Amino acid sequence: MVFDYYFVGGEKTKNLTNQRMPKPFIENILNLYLVKVDKYKKGNIETNSLDNSKNNKLKCLVIDLNSVPQWYENGRSPTNNWRLNKEFYQKIIKLAKNFSQIDFLIKSKNYEWLEIPYFKEILIDLNLQKNIIILSDTKKWTTAKSAENCDFAIAIYSSLSDEILAMGKPAIIFDWCGNPEKYFDFGKILAKNYQETLDKVNLIYKDYKKYNSEIDQDRNEIYFKAQPGKLNSELNKIFLSIKDNKS
Repeated sequence: MVFDYYFVGGEKTKNLTNQRMPKPFIENILNLYLVKVDKYKKGNIETNSLDNSKNNKLKCLVIDLNSVPQWYENGRSPTNNWRLNKEFYQKIIKLAKNFSQIDFLIKSKNYEWLEIPYFKEILIDLNLQKNIIILSDTKKWTTAKSAENCDFAIAIYSSLSDEILAMGKPAIIFDWCGNPEKYFDFGKILAKNYQETLDKVNLIYKDYKKYNSEIDQDRNEIYFKAQPGKLNSELNKIFLSIKDNKS
């Protein structure tokens, strides 16, 4: 496949794209920030958004894998399956027990896993933990609202973890079976095991601002700074260039 134009969201992505798909596969690589962040509210983010919340707890958004309900489809995937998600939830329960001062909010792509018998026991354990909340009301807890109303995230890598980082919030990306470590260097943002995750959450809890500033170097190498309107501007340049070439 050959592209005339290809947008990248950060310097590291640009370098990787140049290595993996040099000319003639991609003729022009163009810088663009992560435009998805435009949908989020600007300014101060609410910190106590849950109903009846009267405390100053930190809120951690937990981003899991997608659990398909079909047993056969689940069994075909070595990196996205019920077993891995269950192990991830077990780690979140351990963290919740260690950090009663933090609310852990589970945001799933879909919540079909709540009806899968395989998760029955772990679901009981999740519901017993008072500082774990499953955001299954998708009309209320949209992706945007969930991201806006968390302080940081723990994620199995997803586009939502990218958005939270690009918004300027910390996210701990859990390295799962070498994914994403084998494919992309997240630097300090990555946690290779439970202990590293525990240590990073502890640093966030002790000094949120300090931890967030310490990952800025990695964040700035991964994501270009937001420039609202740049996408339309770049697309207009491309359109005019094509138009001129046809004249």
